[in-house]
Amino acid sequence: LVAWEWVSPVVTGVVGVAGIAGTAAATFSARKTARELAQAARLAERQSSLRDERRAAFVDFLRTVSGVDAAIPDLAFIRTKAGGATEDSFTKARKVIYDLDEKYSLLKIVGDQSIRKAAHEVYADALTKIMHAAKGPDYKLLDKPLRTKLEAAMRDDLGHASDADSKSAPIADPARTDTPQ
Repeated sequence: LVAWEWVSPVVTGVVGVAGIAGTAAATFSARKTARELAQAARLAERQSSLRDERRAAFVDFLRTVSGVDAAIPDLAFIRTKAGGATEDSFTKARKVIYDLDEKYSLLKIVGDQSIRKAAHEVYADALTKIMHAAKGPDYKLLDKPLRTKLEAAMRDDLGHASDADSKSAPIADPARTDTPQ
């Protein structure tokens, strides 16, 4: 006959080992999940930081381009008032070009290919218009479609809706009472 007194301790031991193994497996799984979540959080934070850097570079470049548009008539005026190209007009042109070049260089680093291409077109147009204004009274402002194309590429890169998307779904202004909501 079999001695039944050993069954109870053996079953208790097996259940205990299974419990320890289950706890160890759960702990390992929890640590692995925690590491994966921490890694995902770091990646999301880095992507957010890079997006913020791109946004800042985009805004700086667009602000500088607006400054170029504002400077072009001044450059032509300095030259016209002096009766010819002067050191003042070329000094101002160099400063505007330096600012534009600095912002364009940063944009080439942080922007994707579509942004670099569109920014290059705006940059080339700006350089041409700056030098033309510094040399003579006839001047033209920057090409608006080139800037619009660049702004659309920037919006796409940042994940914002394009003009076509935003026009199709107008946003109601809650402060206005004359429009239905």
